[in-house]
Amino acid sequence: MKLAFDTGGTFTDLALLDDAGVVHPHKVLSTPDDPSRAVLQGIDELLAMCGGTGRDVTAIFGATTVVTNAVLERKGAVTALITTDGFQDILRIRTEGRYDLYDLKLQFSEPLVLRQNCFGAKERVSVDGTILRPLDEAGITGLADKLKTRGIEAIAVCLLHSYRYGNHEARIRTLLQTRLPGVSVSLSSVVCPEIREYDRASTTVVNAYTRPLMAGHVKQLEGELAQRGTGQLLWMTSSGGVVPGVVASTLPVRMIESGPAAGVVASGEYARRSGDANLLSFDMGGTTAKLCMLLDGEPRIVPELEVAHAARFRKGSGLPLKIQSVQMIEIGAGGGSIASVGALGLLAVGPRSAAAAPGPACYGLGGEEPTVTDTDLVLGYLAAPVAVDVASSVPLSLNDCSAERLDVIRSGLVRDATPAIEAAGLSSGDVKYSFSADMRHVGQGYEINIRLPALEVDEARFKAEVAEAFRKSYLALYGRSVVGTGIEVITWRLRASGPVGEVGSIHAPPRADGNGEALRGYRSVYFSEAADTLRTPVYDHYMLRPGQSIAGPAIVEQRESTAVIGPRGSATLDARSNLVITLS
Repeated sequence: MKLAFDTGGTFTDLALLDDAGVVHPHKVLSTPDDPSRAVLQGIDELLAMCGGTGRDVTAIFGATTVVTNAVLERKGAVTALITTDGFQDILRIRTEGRYDLYDLKLQFSEPLVLRQNCFGAKERVSVDGTILRPLDEAGITGLADKLKTRGIEAIAVCLLHSYRYGNHEARIRTLLQTRLPGVSVSLSSVVCPEIREYDRASTTVVNAYTRPLMAGHVKQLEGELAQRGTGQLLWMTSSGGVVPGVVASTLPVRMIESGPAAGVVASGEYARRSGDANLLSFDMGGTTAKLCMLLDGEPRIVPELEVAHAARFRKGSGLPLKIQSVQMIEIGAGGGSIASVGALGLLAVGPRSAAAAPGPACYGLGGEEPTVTDTDLVLGYLAAPVAVDVASSVPLSLNDCSAERLDVIRSGLVRDATPAIEAAGLSSGDVKYSFSADMRHVGQGYEINIRLPALEVDEARFKAEVAEAFRKSYLALYGRSVVGTGIEVITWRLRASGPVGEVGSIHAPPRADGNGEALRGYRSVYFSEAADTLRTPVYDHYMLRPGQSIAGPAIVEQRESTAVIGPRGSATLDARSNLVITLS
């Protein structure tokens, strides 16, 4: 088997290719506090669904937004910059260019390094390599002590002309690592050995700023996957290639467009196989949407890009990076993009996103602002009931789960869910409660979620059923059973859900012809072409047969996405089970 994952700002998507050539997709919510947690959860769940183990996986391919999000959200390492003495303000002087000559309040992206953490090294090398001033090694040693007292976690070194003559940078790294073991040092002569001083400095700083985070992410994932016995983990770069973990850890700046590049590579493969060599790739995630033009089945690779723009779509307002990258345009509009009213009273969507935490309001995870996904639900594009999820961490040994304690926990969860249920206009008679618990063997660091039987059953029977459900789930996920240790519950969960309303209802479909098995039902869906809601058929993508035609309006549901076909459109399944939509 081969497995791939893509860590996005909202979802972590996975796909497993089995030895029969069948692709099995899966999707879990991302975990921004620790991206590897969602990856491991998704891998374990996907392998369990496919009846495999880690040892069946010969290779894993990863794409990630860890680097991008660290820059955009300013959650990287505390970083220092060392330049040739006299050039300490390079990140603020930039190129002295203005992306808008007439804007008196021009804004630029704030540098990732504070001004007080920018230092000059006494040295100077000429453009032809002549050493005009030898490196002051004693000064670097003294600087190392100062960096230590400031809690610096990463250092970027960018000296004049070091793109060609990197000896002084290499010596600085040696001196720093001697005095500051464990502190990450990025050299411009390694990260970006190219001319243009500011661009080189900016690229090296981004690399240093994100390196500890990415290195930790790679190390943790590779360690966990090694325990599962999987094959090598390779990472997608911004240019559409893959590299081993050691490269991803050392040069994370090259991963900054990792996720979007992977989507473009997939589109290119589709173009070559379908015979449609020229196409537009569109990749809409939870946080952003990306577009790329492919000509003759290949995207254009450019030697630079810009991130963290202070002004949307304005080149020169962000942080320039001198790396190879797939050329694309990215807009802050995804499923989790938040709608708001701007200063002129007009509707605006994005660039703020609800992301994975708390997520869109309809997820029931605490989100309160309206997003694109919430709108899709109201308009009928998404088959979902009103539901509220609440949780309470009450660590308790399964042996100690008495009927009295269970009743207290259950009552507390119901009480917590009641305000949201009432706010949705549901009466108590319409509410269905389902309970689950995050459980583990005593002393373990991670839990698995187990659906609980009815709490009204006999206490002994309840404990036996829960223990057996936990044992089966644990065996399916990890391929082995643990004996000689107890079971404990860490977090109790309740989902309180109402009946499926008109928006999400699925009616029994007519089955008058042989194509009826793919038709799942009908629901009211809003279409702007009709300026009204229309009774719309809902199809299961995986039950459609190649060549089967669908007339719009229609909804085609997949595990990983939903396709909305308007009244003037039509769709068919090609020989590779791709949904091909024709607009008229």
